[in-house]
Amino acid sequence: MNLENYSHIRAYHACRPLDVGRYYAEGIKPFNKKEMRQAASAIFGIPIETVMNNEPELQSSLSNNVYFELFKRELLNYSGHYLCWGSEYLAAIATQLDRSEYGEYHDILSNTGIPTIFTCDIPINLLPQWQIESLSKYFDPYNSNLACWISEILHPEFIVAHEHPSTIYNPVQGRQYINKQTACEYCATKKK
Repeated sequence: MNLENYSHIRAYHACRPLDVGRYYAEGIKPFNKKEMRQAASAIFGIPIETVMNNEPELQSSLSNNVYFELFKRELLNYSGHYLCWGSEYLAAIATQLDRSEYGEYHDILSNTGIPTIFTCDIPINLLPQWQIESLSKYFDPYNSNLACWISEILHPEFIVAHEHPSTIYNPVQGRQYINKQTACEYCATKKK
């Protein structure tokens, strides 16, 4: 498949937003260390200094990207931890505080926000050329583990829809997660 023949690529972003509407107003944003530290402090109820002392060694330059999967089934069956806990950053801090993948701070993440998959039409021109070539070369509808990423905001007009799956496999804990909230106030407005 030659992606250069297309203007957009359909892909999926998994997260656990507190406010789904914010994504439709502001888009899907790349990682911002200052904002994430503030979010971790608020969610876990701990000082920012404690967050900083427990944060992972901040990832490489790739951490300032927005990641998408080309196949939704990858998010539900193999990468469900994003839906169960939210960002890798928050999950990594929870792991440091809990000293494992189980405990109080992971429970806080599991009860904060709503598991959401956003369906997006990413403009091809937002992808680096090497990524377009790689996806074109390795695209296989039977291989669900294909990802892409952009280093800027995906603006709201490229968010096509969203959903809140009822059952998610958390590969980190090796068990099914049952989502208790499968609808939000934006579900009805986005279906019209």
